[in-house]
Amino acid sequence: MHYSRIYIYRGPAAQQTVKPVEELENQEPEAYGCIGSQNTSHISKLDREILNLLSEKGHKNVSTTRMSWPTRDVKPTNDFSDEQIFCKAFPWLFPGGIGDINDIRKTALTEADWAENLLHYEDGRFARDKLWCFFTLNYIYRHRNMSQSRFFVKDFLGEEPPTLDELKEQIAKGNMDFVDKLMYYSKNVSGSAAYWRSKKAELYSWINHHIEKGAGPPTVFMTFSCAEYFWPDLKRLLEEYILLCEGKKVDLDKDFTAWNKAVNDYTLVIQEFFHSRVDSYLKSIGFHIFGMKHYWARFEFAKSRGQIHLHLLGIIPEASKAGGIYDELWELKGNKEAQGKKLGEWARSVFRMTAEHCGLQDVTEEQKYSPCKKRFSQIQCIDLDGQLLSDFCQIHECNGFCLRSVKVEKRTETTSNGNTDPTVGNINVSTNPKFFRVPGFLQNKQKIRMSYFLFSFYL
Repeated sequence: MHYSRIYIYRGPAAQQTVKPVEELENQEPEAYGCIGSQNTSHISKLDREILNLLSEKGHKNVSTTRMSWPTRDVKPTNDFSDEQIFCKAFPWLFPGGIGDINDIRKTALTEADWAENLLHYEDGRFARDKLWCFFTLNYIYRHRNMSQSRFFVKDFLGEEPPTLDELKEQIAKGNMDFVDKLMYYSKNVSGSAAYWRSKKAELYSWINHHIEKGAGPPTVFMTFSCAEYFWPDLKRLLEEYILLCEGKKVDLDKDFTAWNKAVNDYTLVIQEFFHSRVDSYLKSIGFHIFGMKHYWARFEFAKSRGQIHLHLLGIIPEASKAGGIYDELWELKGNKEAQGKKLGEWARSVFRMTAEHCGLQDVTEEQKYSPCKKRFSQIQCIDLDGQLLSDFCQIHECNGFCLRSVKVEKRTETTSNGNTDPTVGNINVSTNPKFFRVPGFLQNKQKIRMSYFLFSFYL
């Protein structure tokens, strides 16, 4: 069969719409697939006149091929059946009507393997389609849960599940066996309350295990953020991926709109790059410089911009050894000032971190650059790069998003004409654990230097 070009329109024309199914005497049969090269379309007189006029005006690519707008059945399709639900629901992703999860194959595929294969398809259309990603993830989880529920009833429970009335009667008598089994087995459902309770229990077991082995409790807590608009290697990967998938060459440095679109369209590239960067950071910095031997991490996605980040608990065994920082702090128990000083010295020696950054001094505007956009191999002065990095990443400046509480001590002063001015006040930055947004009149008025024991590393 020869294949002809298919023109896809955003919606049906008025002549293509049909009455509701209930009002049709003879419902048109549905079909899917490719349109043959034969002239099977019936062109109306008005359309023929328009096509002839376009041809006379010099339009060469005038096609008479027409695809009828698909009809819709009143009965929903069961996605647990053998129907090609993905080809029907996403025709723009499966234009030939093939590639569905229910297609006949020589080798059986799981839903997860099938979705991962399409996610890495060469033109990137599946990864860019937001609706397909969410629907497919929901499809995989529902089918996985259905399969696990059969195992729970058949093998794990070992008997027919009780009816709702029988279950109410059991609970009224204090028999919670079925509920306990259900709650225990539901930890296999990703994202459920039981799932996160099991992960919490795993974390506690992990901590207790390393304490028993002598490695000690977690020493550091790190947050790894994704700087998707700064990393030069990520920008290069996005440009290469756009050229591969869309066939166009772009310079993201000169077109921020295209950069923002690439960040939203090719999130898969960003997430895989972030995983690789975290792995490289831990192997080069975390293990060899910080002395971290064990860690437990959790990937999350920010609610505001939806970007990936990582929270990590790390164990440094040297801190728990005899004469380590834990023993030194225990000897200074009751003296918080001495403990703070000792802890600061330890943080400076182990993490090469300091809270004494006094701002940029003797640095001209020509020397300033964004430190997150430079590779380490491109740095000419390490001291200057350290100052710029501290000023850019580690110094907090109060603005409209500040969560530190600020107290204003109101006082009055007598002006030259003898009147009092109640608007004059002293600004006191409080360390109250309650967080409040800084008032508008205090925004951008002062910088607050902060030191961390729960360190936040900006990759």
